[in-house]
Amino acid sequence: MAQANNMFLFMGRLTADPELQDAGQSKLLRVRMACDRPPKRDEQGNVVTDPNTGRVARETDFITVKFWGKRAEGLARVLKKGVGISVTGSVRVTSKPGEGEAKGVTYTDFMGDELEFTGAKPANANNSAPAEQAQQQSQPPVGAGTGAGNQDW
Repeated sequence: MAQANNMFLFMGRLTADPELQDAGQSKLLRVRMACDRPPKRDEQGNVVTDPNTGRVARETDFITVKFWGKRAEGLARVLKKGVGISVTGSVRVTSKPGEGEAKGVTYTDFMGDELEFTGAKPANANNSAPAEQAQQQSQPPVGAGTGAGNQDW
């Protein structure tokens, strides 16, 4: 197995249709997804439920993942709001120093390498046809195998 020093894995659902943008000589796709955290637990280790609804108490993180180039263009054609996905990639942290008394700014970007479809949009959601179409194209995962950076979808 190859050594992976800088890698993330997120699973969740798209919160919006992806945004494809021109970025100089390449394309940039921003994919915004909702990822549930593991259920909360009390001091005895029992899963906490909401006293009003009886549902498991969870928190959700909203994360933006960036894809570049031909992969971005291909994914823009098949990804739609509500589709379940799994994304792996690397984290990029950049800093810009402040001027004078101003403090610097640090940016954290999640750069997607591979994406797999994990399920279609829930049946009761609106406009489920694009999600079903996207799920049918789930094999092979985008970026799988050798030459992942040159995947043409």
